[in-house]
This record gives sequence, C-alpha cells and structure tokens, in this order.
Amino acid sequence: MKKVIINKTLYIIGLIIILYVNLFGRAYGLYLNFIVSGFINFFLSYYLLKLNPFKKIGIFLIFLPFLLLLPTTIYGAITNQRMPGIVGFIIYIVSSIFGIIVFKTEKKVIYIILYFLSFIILTINYFNILNYYYYRFDQNKIIGESVPKIFLKDEFGNSSIILVNNKIQVIDLWSNSCAECIKQFPKFEELKNKYKNDDEVDFYGLNVMEKNQDFERSKSFLSNYTFKNFYTNKDIFKKLNFSAVPYYMIINKKGKIIYFGSLNVEKNETYNNIYNLIENEK
Repeated sequence: MKKVIINKTLYIIGLIIILYVNLFGRAYGLYLNFIVSGFINFFLSYYLLKLNPFKKIGIFLIFLPFLLLLPTTIYGAITNQRMPGIVGFIIYIVSSIFGIIVFKTEKKVIYIILYFLSFIILTINYFNILNYYYYRFDQNKIIGESVPKIFLKDEFGNSSIILVNNKIQVIDLWSNSCAECIKQFPKFEELKNKYKNDDEVDFYGLNVMEKNQDFERSKSFLSNYTFKNFYTNKDIFKKLNFSAVPYYMIINKKGKIIYFGSLNVEKNETYNNIYNLIENEK
C-alpha cells in the first residue's frame, strides 16, 4: 500500500514538472526551454506510464498537462502574448506522443531514434517555425502598405517624420522598459555594420517613449552602439497596429512596409531572414 502511495505521488509530481516546464520554462529562454522540455516530456511520459499506479486512467492523465496548456496556448495566439508558445506546444505534443509510443511498442529503439531525428529537425528549425507561424497567421496588416506619418525627434529635440528617401530603412522599435529590446542591440549593431559602406540601406532605432525621463535614460542603453536613434510617442502603436516591443520594420525604397517582425539574422533563421529581405530589395 505504501509503495502505491509513493508511486501515485511520484506520478503526480511528474505531471506537475511537465506542466511547469512547458508553461513557465520560457522564462529561462525560449530556445533553451524548447530543448529541455523536449527531453523532459519524452522521458517523463515514458517513465510515468511505466510507473503508472492509476492503471487504465493513467494513460489519460498523461494528457492532463496538454488540456491545461491548450487554453493558454490559444489565448497567447489570439492576444499575441506568445505563452507558452506555439513552437513549445508543438514539441510538447511530439515529445509526449513519442514517449507514449515508446512505452507501448516493442520496437523501442526504432522509435527512440525516430524521436531524436524529429527532435533534431524541430530544434534546427525552431526559429523558422516560430517566424513562419507569426508571419503567416499573425501577420501585421500594414505589410505592403505605405509607411504612415510617424513623428520623430532626434537627440537634440529636432522634429521630423519617417521620410521616403530612396533607401531601404531598417528600424529597431524598442523602449527603455523592454529588457529583450536592449538584449538585441548587439545583433542590430552587427547587422548595421555589415552595411556600413552601403548607401542604399539606412539603420536606426526608434525609442517608443513612455515617460519624459525616457529621453535621458535611453542614452545609457545606447552608449556602446553606433546606430542612429530617434524618439517617438505611443501613437506609433496604433499607426503600425502592434502593442509591444521589440519589433523590427523594413521600409523599401518606395516607402512600402515590406517586413514587420523579429530580428531574424542567424544563419539557421532562413525564413524571413533580414539579410535576405534587404538583399531582395536592392
């Protein structure tokens, strides 16, 4: 009897770990969480079924985290909160199902190999899946539209608007309160430096000011970077149909917005890679 109680306790703890990793693990980094959750889901699904003190109901309990995660995933997709994340949800489903299959089948080695091949493919294409999902299903309506009248101020307080200047404009939309925005500055700087001798492309940051003090405070974040920076107010959210930063926008030479999304600059980010988008417009 004592052993049954212990096994039931372990089983429930295992389900809680699966739920926690998939729901809150993204706080430790999206990519790392994807890899860790892939291993944990797979092994725990297999282990819990092998342990299974609940008999017939045990296999159904394996899907309890799935049912609990489903509403948050749907909510995140609708509200653009990206929690727990569509890509994370995919790896949860794939890893858990393979864990169950490995438990049920006699050809365990074959399915373990198949899982890890699938896992490697999903891991390599993590960002491409994410980029594809949000660009195809959560695409900003301004894509293909002319850039609206957006008022800017430079560091000296001089006012202007985003102009159509026969250049490709790559804009980093950020705010002082956004840690992820500041974390991406080195990548944006590297991107800008790749085109430092190219007169066809212009790079600059656009700080969405929340308070009057933001103007001075932003200088501390920008001190180590050479890209130009301008300032604007919260009206930009309505004009560009978005609600949070960071976002990266590309305007072509004719003043059309051709891209509005993530900073895809890594080699494995082949879908909507910023370098490719720039080159295609030249």
